[in-house]
Amino acid sequence: MQMIPFRFNKEFLGRCVREARLGIGLSLRDLAARAGISAPHVCRIEGGEWDIRLSTLMKVAFVLGSSPGELIEKAVAVDELALIESIRKEDEYADLLATGKSGSRRPREQLTLLSLAQFCAMAAYILKSSNPIKVVERIEFPVDEIRKPATEFARFVAAASEVDRWSLLDELSSQPRRFITRLGFLTPPVVQAVFKRKRRPVPRWGHPRMLPHPYS
Repeated sequence: MQMIPFRFNKEFLGRCVREARLGIGLSLRDLAARAGISAPHVCRIEGGEWDIRLSTLMKVAFVLGSSPGELIEKAVAVDELALIESIRKEDEYADLLATGKSGSRRPREQLTLLSLAQFCAMAAYILKSSNPIKVVERIEFPVDEIRKPATEFARFVAAASEVDRWSLLDELSSQPRRFITRLGFLTPPVVQAVFKRKRRPVPRWGHPRMLPHPYS
């Protein structure tokens, strides 16, 4: 069974720890003292330099009023490069190329793949989150037209069971284009907005982050 490619990002975890610490008004030294670790250790965690041990993560999470699972969840990112490669193997994405204006096929192909990967990543972030509504509020939407269907999907996922979520993730992994089409992510207005949006530099295939992580 093919699954959406996720990866753990130490930098995202560090940013979440720092954001939570500042949110409750703790200094770096305060967090270190209450968690029973050194201030340089906290500094390296927040800087994304270290793979934090589970025992240390539990101490830090307790002080921050969070849970280790919530912090780990926020640090898990979709591997967009692997997602793009998976989408490129499908034949169904190619028909979107004819939707754009006339011109070079290569830029339109890049934009199509990039947009499909962004939409699939959005759906994956929503599905894996323990708080889909909060996540969708933090997503930087590529086009405004996708905000409404994404919000509706988040509400649906919030009420879904864990088994249903895994089933949906499996469907997203195996048939990404068909899945996001069914969600309303690829309606004509959305597709037209994708091709009409102002020209932005199209990332090369090696670009590490095409959709900003909700907690980046």
